[in-house]
Amino acid sequence: MENFKIKINTFIDFGKCWIQDFIAACSLLTVLNISYMWDNKTERPLAFSVRAFPIVGWCIGFVMGCVLKLTYSINLEISLSTIFAILSGILLTRGFHEDGLADTVDGLIGGNNKEHKLMIMKDSRIGTYGTLALIFSVIIKIFTLISLSVDQGFWLLILTQGMSRSCLPWFMYKMTLAKESGLAFHFGKPCFYSTVWSLSLGLGAILFIMGIKVFIVVSILTFAWYHIFSLYVKKQIGGYTGDILGAFQQTNEILILIFLAYGA
Repeated sequence: MENFKIKINTFIDFGKCWIQDFIAACSLLTVLNISYMWDNKTERPLAFSVRAFPIVGWCIGFVMGCVLKLTYSINLEISLSTIFAILSGILLTRGFHEDGLADTVDGLIGGNNKEHKLMIMKDSRIGTYGTLALIFSVIIKIFTLISLSVDQGFWLLILTQGMSRSCLPWFMYKMTLAKESGLAFHFGKPCFYSTVWSLSLGLGAILFIMGIKVFIVVSILTFAWYHIFSLYVKKQIGGYTGDILGAFQQTNEILILIFLAYGA
């Protein structure tokens, strides 16, 4: 009986940790600051919450998919429904990763050296390169989703939003920080355990819904892009920042979306 109670308590503690990590991840990645919902005297390091990143991504994708279906059901054109779906995602995340993409492109292309690049990335103002990056990013997403049926778009939004965020912990775990300040520095480095959990959830969803062949290709595509992008970033500024993570999420999302739409 005593062993049974121990197992039950262990299971409860396991569930509490996951709930706490999800709340922390949701408060970080979305506009919904729900951290007040969890009052626990034992504070977990924020970096542990990365294992819940794909779950938050699925929730974001689900909201976007519902907006797509709802607006299409009231006889809006598929193009307008797609625009509203993407807009809902941007509003829900307050353009968190899009901002990172714009700052990264501005800094890496517009800067002359590491210090200059980091200074541009820290500037809250958006430049020409960043503006163009955002425009092309949104256009690619819209035209890719328009080519699909509403049901296909619904599931692809869920999968891509989850998968693109599940890779962020791996990027943080493997790469060094470019500077000892900013959100990425204060967030901390995730442990191997949380990193594996995040990747397993993201890739597991692809495997479960799309099958083994798509799972293999998405895995290869994701890790290939990680190596290409990380090598370029390391050469430019020596490591990653919060903006770099946002740019990686956005570019990875586009790559996975295009493959699932046309190659799967």
